[in-house]
Amino acid sequence: EPAPTAPNNIPLTPQDGRILGRSLSTLVKNTPTLARKELAIKNFLLNENSSLSNICKSDPSLVPLITAFAVNKRTRLQHSIIAAAHSLKSIKKQPQQQQLGADDVGNSSLFYNIGNSFYFEILTNVEPSIAIDQWIKNNPKYLKPIFAAHSAWLSPFLFHLASSLLTSEVSKFRIW
Repeated sequence: EPAPTAPNNIPLTPQDGRILGRSLSTLVKNTPTLARKELAIKNFLLNENSSLSNICKSDPSLVPLITAFAVNKRTRLQHSIIAAAHSLKSIKKQPQQQQLGADDVGNSSLFYNIGNSFYFEILTNVEPSIAIDQWIKNNPKYLKPIFAAHSAWLSPFLFHLASSLLTSEVSKFRIW
């Protein structure tokens, strides 16, 4: 099913999120190298659908977050485990009530590391929705505002990506 096209500024629906998630999952599976996957994902997020493009341009945290989330593969683990663990430790040390600041929103490496940390959740959870919930719970300062603003389409979108990850080679390395 082709990704939906919508005029500018029309909110994405849960159905749009499912279709876009399915389309992006297929794109990721059919793109051979990590560097090409990342470029293809960024192109998808910024050009596939005008509403999605506008959302990603207005919320700069989404592109690195979704890019890292979508390419979560075991090959990335050895390159990013230390950076992700360090980033998550510093996130957890900050007070939970602290608001998301302007500096945080523009910090693409922070959101890339948070997106990449989903790998650990998918390794330890059977169900995509449980893994996503745990990921949000582990990163509330950064993910709760994003999901509050975009949950209608983002939840089904990420659910399809997570389902794809569960059926891919990630499932070979699960803990359970």
